[in-house]
Amino acid sequence: MRITVLIAIIFSYANTFAQNPVSSDSITVQQPPESINLQVVRPLDSGRTGPDILTKNHRIDPALIAAGAFMGYGVIAQYNTPLRGLDMKVKNAREKYFAGRTTIDDYLQYLPALSVYAIDLMGTRPKHDVTDRTLVMAVSHAIMGLTVQTLKHTTTVPRPDGSNTKSFPSGHTATAFVGAHILYKEYGNSSPWIGISGYMIAGATGALRIVNNKHWLSDVVAGAGIGIVSTEIAYLLLPKLHKLWSKKENINALSILPVVGSKQARLSITYRF
Repeated sequence: MRITVLIAIIFSYANTFAQNPVSSDSITVQQPPESINLQVVRPLDSGRTGPDILTKNHRIDPALIAAGAFMGYGVIAQYNTPLRGLDMKVKNAREKYFAGRTTIDDYLQYLPALSVYAIDLMGTRPKHDVTDRTLVMAVSHAIMGLTVQTLKHTTTVPRPDGSNTKSFPSGHTATAFVGAHILYKEYGNSSPWIGISGYMIAGATGALRIVNNKHWLSDVVAGAGIGIVSTEIAYLLLPKLHKLWSKKENINALSILPVVGSKQARLSITYRF
């Protein structure tokens, strides 16, 4: 009985298929796509998603890498015998070839900072307006000055001429490199030679500190690194300064006046609420 029913079902299915044959024209074959585009989209903390952010090439500024190396060298040189020996060799070479002294470095250290404003007046457009540049200048010098004076009073390294124990690091060099790095940040896109010129002036300031027997080589190298890093920190803080001082609404309330003397320099900052 089961066999008879099964045969009947098969016969019925075959009969139906024969009455309604499948036409080759009604068969649609989907070709596989030539290529498959896969895109990975991840949520970001800011709430945005975007392949442009995921594939962005993040590059660390070479100047910042160099600054870290300079600071590291200066610190290691205080405890490393070969590097201390190099400091002494440079001092001996100075005594052999440069017996005199000069005061040019006392003024040359400020030339890069003054150039930040002078080049703008000559027609080359900087990256930021005068208010932002002055904010960066003030904060950079504040960070640099605090760092330099803290290290001078804690490391108590004797100067090559024996005048005191505040040799490390070089404040003149750090001051010059603050101005030089701001030059690089503001005008580097307009002309790389502007930034290079600033670094050359800052380097000359450091070299003159060695010539004047006021600093060791390691003092000067560390001072250069401190100046650059202080400037980078100031640029990172610039958006916060905008919010703190409400720049757009109180742009005339902030007054920053540099005061330069023969033995010292300071910035007078006044904010009117």
